[in-house]
Amino acid sequence: MILSELYNFLPIVLGLSFSLGWDNETKPSVTFRGHTKGLLSAVFSPDGSRVLTSSYDNTARLWDLKGNTIAILKGHSNYIRTAIFSPDGKHILTASDDHTARLWDLKGKPITLFKGHKDLVTSAVFSRQGDKVLTASWDKTACLWDLKGNKLTTYSGHDEGVLSVAFSPDGNKVLTGSGDNSARYWDLNGKNLAVFTGHKKRINSAVFSPQEHNILTSSFDKTARHWDLEGNCLLTFEGHEGNVRSAIFSPDGTKVLTNSWDEEAYLWDLTGNKVAYLDRHGDFVNSANFSADGSIILTASRDLSARLWDLEGTMIAIFTGHEDNVTSGVISPDGSKVLTASMDKTARLWEIPIEYRPK
Repeated sequence: MILSELYNFLPIVLGLSFSLGWDNETKPSVTFRGHTKGLLSAVFSPDGSRVLTSSYDNTARLWDLKGNTIAILKGHSNYIRTAIFSPDGKHILTASDDHTARLWDLKGKPITLFKGHKDLVTSAVFSRQGDKVLTASWDKTACLWDLKGNKLTTYSGHDEGVLSVAFSPDGNKVLTGSGDNSARYWDLNGKNLAVFTGHKKRINSAVFSPQEHNILTSSFDKTARHWDLEGNCLLTFEGHEGNVRSAIFSPDGTKVLTNSWDEEAYLWDLTGNKVAYLDRHGDFVNSANFSADGSIILTASRDLSARLWDLEGTMIAIFTGHEDNVTSGVISPDGSKVLTASMDKTARLWEIPIEYRPK
């Protein structure tokens, strides 16, 4: 066996070795088939009744929970990095490497083209009120738009591409994370309120705490950092041995969850203590997310699996069946299901064991 074949085979061997004898290994209840290339993301609608996928095949697809295609969103000329629902679930927002973002209705009809970036659009998000859109681009800027496609503000100041954007919970501030190793805090008019510097390599994600009092960043420098709104670093979360792909707060804001290319995810308290090690994956951990009530955690990995954990770091279920890298995983709003996206061209729906669903 040549080295490249061994590398591709290794995650399968590792995944099987972890799951042998595991009585909570589950099989998908629904498989979403139709994309012609690998998937980058899959999300639930806010009410949990629909599924939205984005793909390297330049389309996004809307599905019911039985795996039937409701709409195919065609129009982008390059692959779709992200596809999300509006907060009220009535619209869809996509971001693409074709330098644009697009707004769609639930029948797949394009409504608005957000055009003006000079390079690929890395991310796009709605404000909590759903009345504005924020885009990030490799052209070193972020842009604020109304839903008609009018550009309201351009956020300029980063020296490299903007990889992450977020609205504050009240919708009145903006946060950007960049390949220039910094994050920036802005008002809606484009005034820079604070610069967060200290990371040694590019920032992959930047998010607000639920209470909007603090900021959390993750970086290729193998760390995450906790900041106040003035740009002061309160704490550095150190311990990962690889790129920290993302860092998020728990829903109540008292914990931090990080996932890394070192094959592990960690749960931390706000003093920097590791509360739990989620360390049974056999390859990169691509995503880690809490359930809506914060009681369980889902990780998705290049080892072809997704795994469910309690807050002590005990693995309570493993989801196997994908035939390639599992690029993302999320838990349904009601805490009863798991949705995964994979480079095997499918998304899959799984049932969470009843004893671990919200009471």
